[in-house]
Amino acid sequence: MLMKCLNLFVDEDLKQFLDILNEFGFQFRHVRKYKTITIKGKVVDAGCNKSRNFYISVLQSDREFVVIESDHYYSIILRGHDKVKEIAVPKDVEISYRDSKLVIEY
Repeated sequence: MLMKCLNLFVDEDLKQFLDILNEFGFQFRHVRKYKTITIKGKVVDAGCNKSRNFYISVLQSDREFVVIESDHYYSIILRGHDKVKEIAVPKDVEISYRDSKLVIEY
């Protein structure tokens, strides 16, 4: 079920995003000073679709964090504990994978 678009630049939306990560049991590090959220995990799938938008699937224990880029936003799909949630975040957020970590910079 697609949730409203969460703007991570707005404190209330950022808190809601972090609460959802906690709800799913993701281990992450949030550094407000550098405006980053880091999630350690193993890439199980990544690439580009026909529109040249990227997608990445990161596995952390029994939880999966999927990012799918579209023209105007990133769709983030969280899977774990027998539940699935989809969240949209604007494309002015930078999402990358480096040093075995998915990094969200806002």
